[in-house]
Amino acid sequence: MSNDLIQVPRRLLEELARYLDRAGEPMVSVPGNGEWTESMVQTLKSELARYPGASAVADEAAREAGKLVALTDVAQRARVSKQKISNDLSAMSKATRRLFGDKRWPFQAVDTSQGMHYLMQPEIAEWWETA
Repeated sequence: MSNDLIQVPRRLLEELARYLDRAGEPMVSVPGNGEWTESMVQTLKSELARYPGASAVADEAAREAGKLVALTDVAQRARVSKQKISNDLSAMSKATRRLFGDKRWPFQAVDTSQGMHYLMQPEIAEWWETA
């Protein structure tokens, strides 16, 4: 009888466990930002309570699902500086790396000639708004 045990880093085991937990849930692919499930969106939304700038971007992108939302508009509506938003989006990247194993956002960042914009797909927007 052979020994089929192998050593695997804890980080990979945790990532596999998270993946298996999400198995069977509908997934939506966000270009450049991987696959997302409703439970992932819920997990991230609760984490973002500490990052109002990132929450403001996601909230506005969800309200305007399928449309480009300008960073300047988010900053004005949320009364948060563009620098604070930038810092909070960076913190969100670190949080998603910790939570999901890699940096990913539930929306796309699109750099246009009019500045940075964000785009959230309607399915993810629905999950975000009900989370």
